[in-house]
Amino acid sequence: MKANELLYTEIVKRHLGTNLKLADSQVLLSKEDYVVVSITTEQPSHRLILKLAGPNAPLDAPFDRTYAMNQRVRQETSVPTFEAIAYDMSSSVVPYRYLMMTQVEGRLWAEVRHDLHDDDRCGIYRQLGNAVAQLHRIEYIGFGEPGNGDETTRAKVTDYLAALSDRARRRIRNAGHLDLFLALLQANKDVFNSIVTPRLTHEDLHPGNILVRCTHGQWELAGILDFDSAWAGGCESDLARLELWRGMTGPGFFEEYRQVNPISEGYPLRSSFYQLLWCLEYADPSEQHHTDTKLICDRLGIPAITFL
Repeated sequence: MKANELLYTEIVKRHLGTNLKLADSQVLLSKEDYVVVSITTEQPSHRLILKLAGPNAPLDAPFDRTYAMNQRVRQETSVPTFEAIAYDMSSSVVPYRYLMMTQVEGRLWAEVRHDLHDDDRCGIYRQLGNAVAQLHRIEYIGFGEPGNGDETTRAKVTDYLAALSDRARRRIRNAGHLDLFLALLQANKDVFNSIVTPRLTHEDLHPGNILVRCTHGQWELAGILDFDSAWAGGCESDLARLELWRGMTGPGFFEEYRQVNPISEGYPLRSSFYQLLWCLEYADPSEQHHTDTKLICDRLGIPAITFL
C-alpha cells in the first residue's frame, strides 16, 4: 500500500477538524494493501491508530463491525479499550476502507510479563479474567458475524454448530483440514447442544493484543485491543484459546472470571475442538505449533496434523 501522510491527514481532518495538524506518523504494520499507522496530531492534540485496507488486503477488514462492537464494549462494560472514532467502508472518500481509533497508552503483555513480580503478574491475571468475563456478558440475537451493528436487519441464527461450521469455512484455508474439522464437529455435535446464547467472542486474545501499564507503582490492565476477528459465538472459545497461549491465564484468572460469568460444565469437552480450530487457522509450520497441535489431536483421538 502506498499510503502516505497526505492521505492520513485527509482522513483525520475529515473527522476531527480541518485546522488539525499532523505532527508525526509511524507505520506499525504493513502488508500488501493493508497498513496500521500510529498518528500524533496537534491543534488539537490526539494520539490515534489508523487502519487502512485496500481491495487486495490479505486480512479481513470488517471495520464497521469492529466499530459497532467497540461501541457496545464501551457502553456495557468497564473493560479498558480504545475508542473507535470513525470508519468508512465505501472507499469513496479515499481509495481504502479505514478505521480510526484512539491509541491506548501501555506496554504489550508479551514484552513485560516475564519481568513482573509474581504479585504484579497475578494482579494482571485477575484483571484480565474480570475483563474477559465482562466481554462475554454481551449478548446478540443470533450466532454468526454481527455485521455493522444493526441487529434488527440480520437473520437470527440459533444453531451454534452451524454458525461455528460456517466460521471454520471462512478461516481454515486448507481444504483437507477443513473437511476434517467439519467431520469432527458433526461426529460430536451433541457436545455443543447446550450453547444457546450468542455472546461476544473476541477470538484473538493473545499477548500482542493486551496492554498493561504501571500507575503509581501498581501494574494494571491498560487495554484489550483488536476486535477485528470477534463475532457472536460461543464465548468459551476465548477461554480455550487463552489456555493454549502461554502466559495468558494464571493464578486468579478463572476465579475472577467466574465471579462475573459462569463456565459451563461441558466446557472441558469442547475446549479441544476450539483449540484445534485455532491451530488449523494459524497453520504455522514451526516446531512449537506442531507440538501444540499434536497434543490437541491426541486428546481428540485423531492422527497428528502437520503444516507445510
